[in-house]
Amino acid sequence: ELDPARMVGAHLTAGGRFQHRIPTRHPSPFRGGAGGGV
Repeated sequence: ELDPARMVGAHLTAGGRFQHRIPTRHPSPFRGGAGGGV
């Protein structure tokens, strides 16, 4: 299953800077994915 949220979360964990790039769309899941690694 390829989910957009998962892909974004993976990129956030890898880059971390993307967090500020798309924090307006889903700050909760994005921040969690980057921090926890969803």
